[in-house]
Formats: sequence, structure tokens, C-alpha cells
Amino acid sequence: MKNKIISTHRITDTSIFMLVIALFFLYSCNKEEESISAPELENTNEEIILVPKTLATIKLSNNVDLVFRSESDGVVLEAKGSTDNYNGLGDLKTLSSLEIFLALTDNDVEVPSDLLLIEENQKVKTKAQKRSITEKHNKILVAKDSQILQKFEGSYCVGSSNYNTYDQSGKYYRIYNNYNAGAAGTTFYSSGKQGASKCKRLELEITNCNANNSLKVRTYYKIFGNYKIKKTINVAPHTSSTYRKTFLSKRYRRTSISSSGNLNNHRFGGYLLYTRY
Repeated sequence: MKNKIISTHRITDTSIFMLVIALFFLYSCNKEEESISAPELENTNEEIILVPKTLATIKLSNNVDLVFRSESDGVVLEAKGSTDNYNGLGDLKTLSSLEIFLALTDNDVEVPSDLLLIEENQKVKTKAQKRSITEKHNKILVAKDSQILQKFEGSYCVGSSNYNTYDQSGKYYRIYNNYNAGAAGTTFYSSGKQGASKCKRLELEITNCNANNSLKVRTYYKIFGNYKIKKTINVAPHTSSTYRKTFLSKRYRRTSISSSGNLNNHRFGGYLLYTRY
């Protein structure tokens, strides 16, 4: 009887020891790319689900359409045009999507409600709310201002191949010059920012320096420890593209740039930006 009791205690002690070891490995720290933090688990579902739709299209006088579009997890601003007459948003790039809409339209033009939803600056929201609010514009609007008419001078596509990364003023971004698509450095993580890893806005302005093949910019978000592709943005040959998405919740983000033709010398330039950490 005594031997049976001792044997039972040994089995119990062994089981407890194995349970402790299992818990240790379960809760041990891994790299950011492999693990899920507690706050991320809370944010795996977006707070609000939007109805995908085009909110407004503004035609610029340089034959470029600036499109505002809702997707299920945020609002996109996008424009593309020949590098002969378009090179990004110019001075407007420092503004929010709502501010850009207000700057390019007259005061009697209704404001799409989803642009108000993603705006966090209360002064800008108050200014916009002085106008009438609508769900979307079915007709193309004509820009009242030509301030972003910039003649492309090829600065992104000449000179030595390089990129530089900056972490300042709440922004984390990388600027490319005449750089090879798919090379080291064309995958860019929001988690690289010092002291922060999640953001609510992704922005890019990319110039495709190649005359024959499209450039593919892929965006990802992290869920359950893995990065899932969210969007592929195709930048046509000899085209400049602006793409900005403001998300409803903070998550880890990733972008990558590659050539559609798998070329060894497909050059591009521009910048990738993460902000609103």
C-alpha cells in the first residue's frame, strides 16, 4: 500500500513539472514577426465595418483623377498618371484625406460621410460639417485648384541607386531613388519604428521608371501572428502613383515592391510612409 501511494505522488509531481514546462514555452517571448501581443488580439476585428464604394472622384486639370474610396476596413485616396505631367500630391501630401477633399472642392460641394469618419482632427471635422453631408458623389467633380500641377522632372529615376529610412515626428518612412524593385529594402515593416509598431495610415508615392513592365506594390496586415496580403497596387509603366489608406484600427503593417516582369533592373523611386501610430 505504501508503494502505491509513493508511485501516485511521483506521477502527480511529473505531471505538474510537464505542465510548468508547457506553460513556459507557451508564454515565452518571440520576435514580433512570430508572436501576437495582447493588444493585437483585441484589435483583430475592426471597430467599424464600412460598405465598399467610391465616395468621390475629382478630376485634376493635369488629366489625373483623384479617387476617394471606402473599403471594409478604411478609406483610400488614390491617383495615377503619366510621369510627363503628374508627380504626386505636392503640397497637399501633408493634409489628411478630408482636408484634401475640402481644399479641392467649393464650399457648396457635399462632403462624403466616410471621410468624416476617419478624420481625427476636430477642427477639420467642424469645418467640413459646415457643409452638407452625403453618402457619395455619383458624378465626377472638377478640382477648383491646380496647385498640384507639377511637371515630372525624373528626379526619382536618375542618379545612384539608394534608399534612406527616417523615423521622426511620429512618421516612419523610406525614400527610394532609382532603386531596383525586389532588392533588399523593398519590404518595409511598420514595426521598425522606434517605440511603436502599429499604425493607422499607410501612404505611398511611387514612380515606375520602367517603360515596359508594371510595378507591384503589395500591402499586408498582421493577424494571429502572420501577415496577410490586403492589396496589390499596380503602377503602370512610366507612371506615378499616389495611394493612401487610412484604417479604422491600428495593426502591424507591411509593404513590398516588385516587378511584374521579374526583371533584374526594374527601377523605381518615391516613398513609403507609415503614420498615425
